[in-house]
Parts: sequence; structure tokens; C-alpha cells
Amino acid sequence: MNKILFLIPFLALSVPFAFADTTIDVVKGSGAPGCEMTECYSPLHAKTTVGEKVIWKNTDTAAHTVTSGNPGDGPDGKFDSSLFMAGNSFVHKFENAGTFDYFCMVHPWMIGSIMVETDGNYDDRPKPPTTPSKHDDDSLKAENQKLKEQIRDLKLENKQLKNRIDSLNSEIESLKEQIVSMSGEFVKMITQLNEWFRSQLN
Repeated sequence: MNKILFLIPFLALSVPFAFADTTIDVVKGSGAPGCEMTECYSPLHAKTTVGEKVIWKNTDTAAHTVTSGNPGDGPDGKFDSSLFMAGNSFVHKFENAGTFDYFCMVHPWMIGSIMVETDGNYDDRPKPPTTPSKHDDDSLKAENQKLKEQIRDLKLENKQLKNRIDSLNSEIESLKEQIVSMSGEFVKMITQLNEWFRSQLN
């Protein structure tokens, strides 16, 4: 019994340490320019360990992507969330160490980076490239087409919203002109009443 108790601490030390998944928030309001002055993804520069998962949570009201690469050179093909809506998440497991830049294809001012480090217990040797099957290729094409259609729909919605705002601004200007006109008529009526009262007093 004493021997078993003696071995317990050593057994506990031999269990690999479990790293927690890294969570990154897509910042609320990042769908409009301005977040690049602080951060559009929070944290802007995150760290994780090889073999661990990174979770991006869309806390914004707009749809976004998490796409490896940068707005200048475009996607580099290492990972891509496709378009994911508000309240949804994207998860990616990093198999190799290094620093990975990423951005949003819909809102290119949104950029971030992940530094992936090795913990010494994980085989971080580069994995051999795999040749995508025809099924994978067809699935990728279908996903890209779906993404293009979603982006097109978002642009159409933005255009319709802009037209509605322009229409509302025109209505506001028309109301202003009516108020000015009515104010002029009111002043004219008051002046006429004053003149009538004066004539009655005389």
C-alpha cells in the first residue's frame, strides 16, 4: 500500500499538461471601418501551441471570414472559415509552429495574427502535402461559389440600405422646407392679426 502511495506523485507528473483552447472574438462593430485603429479581432495578436485549437467567435452583427493571408496578397490557402454569421464560431487546429496572418475577405481592414509555438511534446514536423480528391475539389468550388453569392447578397443589402438612407435624407430635407414655409405663413398671419387689432383700437 505504501509503495502505491509513493508512486502516485510520479504518475501525476508523467501526465501531459493540457493546454486550453485559444478564443478570439470578432469585435462587435468591426463590420464598419474604424476598428483597425484598435483591434478588429480580440486579441489582435494571439498565441497558441502546436496541436491546440483556436476558436474565433463572431460577436458582431455582420457576417465575417477568418482567412489566412493578408489583404494585399490575398488568401494563402492555410485556413479559411468561409463566411460565418453573427453568433457562430470557426475552429482551426494548428499542426505546425510559426506566425500566421489572417484577415476578413468581406472587410479587408480587419486583420490579425496567430503565433503558434511548440510545447516539446508534439511532433511539429511539417505534414506531407495531400493531393485533394475530386470530391474535395468539387466541395471547395461549391463552397467558394456559396461564399461569392453570400458576398454578393451582402453588397446588395448594403446598396439597398444606402438607397433607403438617401431616400430618408430627401424626405427630411422636404420636411425642413415645409416647416420653413409654414413658419413664414404663421409669421404673416400674426402680422395681419396685429394690424387688424390696431385698426379696431383706432
